[in-house]
Amino acid sequence: MKVHEGCDVDFEQKFDLGGSDSLIITAIAWDCEWAAGVVQLSAKQKSLYSFSHAAPHVSLASAHVDPDWQRVGLWTKRVLSATDWIKEPQCKIMYSPSIEVWKTPAPYRLSCRRGVELVSPNIVIMAASVTLSEEEEEELKTVPAGLWAQGKNDVGLIKGCEPVHITPKSDYRPHQHQSPSKTRGSGGHQACVPIIKTSRSYRTMPRLTSTYSNFPVKKGQGEMNGDLCRICRLSTRQYTLDPPEFPKTPHPILSQIPPDTGEGSSSRGDEYATPHPPT
Repeated sequence: MKVHEGCDVDFEQKFDLGGSDSLIITAIAWDCEWAAGVVQLSAKQKSLYSFSHAAPHVSLASAHVDPDWQRVGLWTKRVLSATDWIKEPQCKIMYSPSIEVWKTPAPYRLSCRRGVELVSPNIVIMAASVTLSEEEEEELKTVPAGLWAQGKNDVGLIKGCEPVHITPKSDYRPHQHQSPSKTRGSGGHQACVPIIKTSRSYRTMPRLTSTYSNFPVKKGQGEMNGDLCRICRLSTRQYTLDPPEFPKTPHPILSQIPPDTGEGSSSRGDEYATPHPPT
């Protein structure tokens, strides 16, 4: 990076502080630690970018404690330097074995404005960490201990809620065969089943009225870390769910607000008081 002591008048004129601009994102790259949008600079923008060790990008995700997001630029430069991209079959995703990164074309023009913001490192660190005030910590102590999950498989911790009534439209019960999985997918099924059996989300049924297809979803690191997702599109069409308790029109809620509250008032039109037929 070039460092200029004093006022750099030439750079200030080129930068055009406050002017409107746009960034062109050509692709999105990701791996197990980083994710970023790859930016293609115009000729005028390249003259303002003086980082030789990094590449222009839009930071999307980072698995590391990096308040300044500095390492994402280094990682993006590695992505642009890779030349061994292999296209995945039946999709536009490409994979680089040398750096273990996936990439997909994502052309997008992002409108923006040029600006300069000075941020203290202490403020950045505080914004990156979760801190609670003493009042918030005292309020959290009043929450029953039974509501806090002891592990990622804890479900159904809230008791005494109104049950959700599901009314079938007919006697038809859908039976969907399991979709064929690749070798990697079959291994995911075998890894997820023992985890689900040991959690409270598993219940043995003597007879299945419906069957569904499912697929494994990996979470985090490790082979034995994942969940099974069920495809329920076929079954949701066969049942009638309870309507939401929230009213379809805001009139019941707005009628409870005193008219003399607030700094201003607005009249409610007839369209708010007219009930709409359920959909």
